Amino acid sequence: MRHRWGGESRPEEWPGRSPPEERPGLRSLLSTRSFGLVLLGLVLSYTLAVARTAREGASLVLIVQMATVLIALRASRAHRIVSGVAGAVMVLAAIAAVANLFGAAHDPAAGVFVAGAALYLVTPIAIVRSIVRAGRVDRQVVLAVIDSYLMIGMFFAFSYRAMGVAIAGPFFGMAGEGTTAQTLFFSFTTLTTTGYGNLIPVPKLGQSFAVTEMLVGQLFLVTALAKIISEWRPRRWGSGGRLGEAPVAQPPPAEADPPPPAEPPVGEPPPTVPRDEPAAGGGSPDPSAPDEPRG
Repeated sequence: MRHRWGGESRPEEWPGRSPPEERPGLRSLLSTRSFGLVLLGLVLSYTLAVARTAREGASLVLIVQMATVLIALRASRAHRIVSGVAGAVMVLAAIAAVANLFGAAHDPAAGVFVAGAALYLVTPIAIVRSIVRAGRVDRQVVLAVIDSYLMIGMFFAFSYRAMGVAIAGPFFGMAGEGTTAQTLFFSFTTLTTTGYGNLIPVPKLGQSFAVTEMLVGQLFLVTALAKIISEWRPRRWGSGGRLGEAPVAQPPPAEADPPPPAEPPVGEPPPTVPRDEPAAGGGSPDPSAPDEPRG
């Protein structure tokens, strides 16, 4: 029976030979042990957060986030400590989602966004640990790095949203308190240092978070993501090299040796080598040639 971790076969299941390469089918990419399904969950939670701004929409986004985190912890085979902390955060997130769903206020409560930010703070730790333990670069490692990068951006986005709800006064000044769509937009433009300048946080805490996000985003791009992508040189989608190893140059094909001369058949004399003929117009005869008989 084949066991899978992150969509790849374990080496110990194939003693004495390399494990077969996993075909990049939709089934393997959407497995519950695949970071491809985590990426799909992140895209879904982002879409719902932008489309649904009411109280019920915030609870729905939090439920999708909890499911995404569960898949990410399963795919990364998280340590017991990380799993325990994530489990405690998910219990609090579930309580916040239910309380927000049956609350009296029309706008979402700050606890929903705090829970969402906490989920996206704990999960990248487990994902990065699985990347380090992998030892080789394949499609799952590439997807894990992308998932971690997106979770960092969404962690800061939900942190900004929680500040906007909890802190008195408009978070973005003239732009108002800021909706979830605005905080997501501001977070990812800050993470990538695009900085359009149309949204600027007013509180000192928000400005400090923005500076931290810019530094984290750039350090993540130039270290983790750039290193993984530079090491990943697959012959096809699903294969890769080991971390820290340069690609091995393949030697050129050796030229074929010329065939040996054909030996004469058994019983026949070896072929005679023709002697040099004297030059036209006379010349000294070859002293090594035998004398010709006289008539």
